Amino acid sequence: MLFSRLAAAALAVAAGFVQNVSAAEADNPRGQSTFVSEDGRVAFAMTVPDHDEDIYFALRMSNQVSWAGVGLGSNDMPGALYLIIYHNDDGDGVTFSPRLAYSHIEPYHFDLKYEVLNGTGIRGDYTYFYARCASCRTWPAHGTSRGWIDVNDANQDAIFAVGPVGEYRSNSPSAALRYHTRLGSFKIDMSRTRGSADPPVLNEDSANSGTTPVFYRERQWYWTATMHGVFMAIACVALFPSGAMMLRIFNNPKWHAINQSVGALFVIVGFPLGVLSSFMYQRSRGFTHYHQILGFILTAFIFAQWVLGFLHHKQYLRTHAPTRYGLPHRWLGRLILFFGVMNAFFGYTFALHRRYGAILAGVLIFIFIGTIGIVLFQRYLAAKGRGPANHPLNGGYQHPQQWRGNPNASNLGAQNSPHPGQAPQYSPHDAAPPYSPGQGHQPVYEADSTPINLQPISPWRGPPSRNDDEDDHDFDRPTKPREFT
Repeated sequence: MLFSRLAAAALAVAAGFVQNVSAAEADNPRGQSTFVSEDGRVAFAMTVPDHDEDIYFALRMSNQVSWAGVGLGSNDMPGALYLIIYHNDDGDGVTFSPRLAYSHIEPYHFDLKYEVLNGTGIRGDYTYFYARCASCRTWPAHGTSRGWIDVNDANQDAIFAVGPVGEYRSNSPSAALRYHTRLGSFKIDMSRTRGSADPPVLNEDSANSGTTPVFYRERQWYWTATMHGVFMAIACVALFPSGAMMLRIFNNPKWHAINQSVGALFVIVGFPLGVLSSFMYQRSRGFTHYHQILGFILTAFIFAQWVLGFLHHKQYLRTHAPTRYGLPHRWLGRLILFFGVMNAFFGYTFALHRRYGAILAGVLIFIFIGTIGIVLFQRYLAAKGRGPANHPLNGGYQHPQQWRGNPNASNLGAQNSPHPGQAPQYSPHDAAPPYSPGQGHQPVYEADSTPINLQPISPWRGPPSRNDDEDDHDFDRPTKPREFT
């Protein structure tokens, strides 16, 4: 009895082992090579039939990322054949994008002869694409040593890359792609894939078989494009507007000049970074986008603006008078502020960073509200007589000085003041007091009880003589303006 129970248990264990092996075999058949990245965000499987030139392949992409792809025939970007997938416009299907590249730039679309197979679509947390390709064994080499795959090679080179996290949708196989954030390479045992013409099996339980990972790199980012956006946004959105506020609201020409010079320096650094970044993407290599064209124009304007400001301040320090450079300096600055902020929005859209454009909009709203608050506070101080708006440079009203002497003793004040003995109080908008003629040569103003009499004017004696000892001026000698003396 005991022996029969032990035999039954052994048979159950053996049956479970056979079942697990069968399940693993179903997920990873022996007649194919399968690769799964370390993070599981991209997977690839292929089979190679013996009787024709076709190959069968399958791609799997995590729905968390914007795009994913595998490159065949190379352990580096130049010369590889890229098989890339992303979601379609409706988000319920797959767009397949075969591409080529011959340097470390965004690959461009390349026409392949392929047939989409059953199993393609979005299921669970992954997006799948199955295809039979009739032209995936060779492709144009364009001067490189690649351009094919060796179906008999046990160590065939291949690479993979994954786009940034986020949703990306397009029906176009040549759609613009953002820079990859993860990449790596692996080896494929092509001899393992040779056999019958059966599509590969690829699902969420697939594992590496017939492939060998070589390297894997995370958090890959292209710093030139990022720093271009940072420098230009700081200059056009933060420094230039704050420099205008320093002059117009706080009346500080020194810090205005320093601030605008720092902003121009940021543009000097950010401009070449933008040019270098443009060569990395197919959509920007021709320099025909309005963000790029407007960027070239604004950069020239910023240099001209700085030169005009320098000449204006230099001449103003000498003459303390308006200069011919002031008006074009101001209007050119206003154009730079407006179109600089607009071009920042264009740039984030051009770089497929619309989220950063929304953040920029929030920052601008905050700056706008803060500026309005400062202006209202300045007006409040001006109304109280303490603000810089009363400064003559800001066009504010200057209160007249008190007349020398004792205002309580003024006859005019005694006549017009509602309180005898006190001088009248006038505002800048009050009407002038009525004229009251005096009697003879009576005093018209008294200060400290000392009369001030009007004296008769002596008759005119004619123009001064050149020989007059009392007036020895040379009227024929040219004079100099006051500011040059």
